Amino acid sequence: MTLLPFFAKQGINGIATVIALTTTALGTLMPILKERNLEGTPIGDAIISYGTWGELGPILAMAILLSTRTGWQTMLVLGAFLTICLLCAMLPTKALKTGHRLYRFLTENANTSSQTLMRLTTFLLIFFVTISALFELDAVLGAFAAGFILRYIIPDGSKSLEMKLEGVGYRFLIPVFFVVSGAAINVRAVAGRPALLVAFIVMLMLIRAVPVYVALSLDKRENPLSSHHRVTVALYCTTALPIIVAVTSLAVKVGTMQGDTASTLVAAGAITVFLMPLLGSITYQVADVHPVTAVREIAHTPSDWRTIVHEHAQVRALLHHQDRLKRMAETLDALEKMGTMGHGDEYRAELVKRARREIDRQLKELGLDPQLTTQLPHNYRYPKN
Repeated sequence: MTLLPFFAKQGINGIATVIALTTTALGTLMPILKERNLEGTPIGDAIISYGTWGELGPILAMAILLSTRTGWQTMLVLGAFLTICLLCAMLPTKALKTGHRLYRFLTENANTSSQTLMRLTTFLLIFFVTISALFELDAVLGAFAAGFILRYIIPDGSKSLEMKLEGVGYRFLIPVFFVVSGAAINVRAVAGRPALLVAFIVMLMLIRAVPVYVALSLDKRENPLSSHHRVTVALYCTTALPIIVAVTSLAVKVGTMQGDTASTLVAAGAITVFLMPLLGSITYQVADVHPVTAVREIAHTPSDWRTIVHEHAQVRALLHHQDRLKRMAETLDALEKMGTMGHGDEYRAELVKRARREIDRQLKELGLDPQLTTQLPHNYRYPKN
């Protein structure tokens, strides 16, 4: 709130900008987390946890604070929207529990040419986006509600449905969104206000990254994330674009923000989509080798600098592979317990065991206990020291 006067002097809608500064582009981050094998890891879970609130919170704030209605009218509209969401979630759930014929028809034809579940999901999305438009709410709120309801109806998920949705989203809808967002940016306006562009990115890091890092640091779990992993989570959570586009579009529409300013803010959000995951990847990969410790070792024995750097990188790579193999082994064990393991899975399980034995051997050669070591110790010294 202390930044509101500054925004007012710049001719910017303070409330809209503050909302934009608290967002996380979770939908944009999900494919990045999957490609970098961060899903299911403590870091990935933390990003998803903070990112969910970083997307849902600004959507609700936008509906309440940027509405042209009075306070009680806004709450009444949101209450009606919530009631519709609850009804749409409860009816399919009851049909699922009772084994209704319609539910059986939908599931039995999900992977046929009828593609019933895919069509039902598309209908759900269109329905809630339409309801949002009728209630004069942002379409993002409707899409988010559709996703929540779909997860409530199918709590364990559907792998085939998720693959189809990812195909449509990642290969078509998301690229279209970025093209439309980029086309709406006034390049001359952005070039004319470089200070605002840089200031907005810096403020995103201060207002979004710093609180996430502090919250993770105050986490009282038995095994909190290490400091560089907390930095990694904070940087990923600073990625922001979709809600910035929605907030600035709404502010321009109601006349509380100029188009040139909106273009600058959207451009800053687009830069974070490239910059923050890159910085997060660097802190995740480089910091795991504890470069400060490596520098100290090199200062102690400068002639062995090549060996020190190589062994720090080698240990980090081995521990990374060890973690991936552990998760793969857990998945295969689950398949074995369910009795769904095929011949190919048995072969994969044997390969995983061999790989884990080889990694354990190499870790022992580097002076580490494979059973106790999950990350490179801060006081690690390569065995020749």
